[in-house]
Amino acid sequence: MRKRDLSEIKKYKLQLIIRVVCMLLILFNLSIVISSLVNSNKVSGVLSYKPLIVSTDATQFNIKKGALLIIKDIDIDKYKVNDIVVYKKDGKENLVAQVSEKEDNDEETILLLYNYGVDYKITKDNVQGIKVLSIPFIGYIVLFLQSPLGVVFFILSLILMVLWYIYGLSEEH
Repeated sequence: MRKRDLSEIKKYKLQLIIRVVCMLLILFNLSIVISSLVNSNKVSGVLSYKPLIVSTDATQFNIKKGALLIIKDIDIDKYKVNDIVVYKKDGKENLVAQVSEKEDNDEETILLLYNYGVDYKITKDNVQGIKVLSIPFIGYIVLFLQSPLGVVFFILSLILMVLWYIYGLSEEH
């Protein structure tokens, strides 16, 4: 094979990988949007994993503002003391706390959460999930892309990619 053929094969493989990754991201986002429309009370996710953006510092739990927090939806009976959880306070906002105690009643399991010196009792209806992973600063990118300027930037990027693809194809032939 000639060097030109090898470089074209590498270029084709790279383009294929980029397209597959983009398609997977689009499918992931679509599934989150659809599940959030179906169940607006809970954080939406895929395969029991849910992404959240931390809007305030939770330094007590080593989670910084702007982090992308991945939580997993598990049965409330499986939570343990010292687990970091996300719960919905008063049905409005998601907060991060640590399980300090677990009470098993005949009717339901109740978690006692500790957050900056305040204890909260919550049931399974309020629990969003357990912290699996925290990725610093990624949330800022997501928040930017959700802003009006970010949407314009994203659309312009897509247009430029399509033009580059079309121009690149016409150049080869």
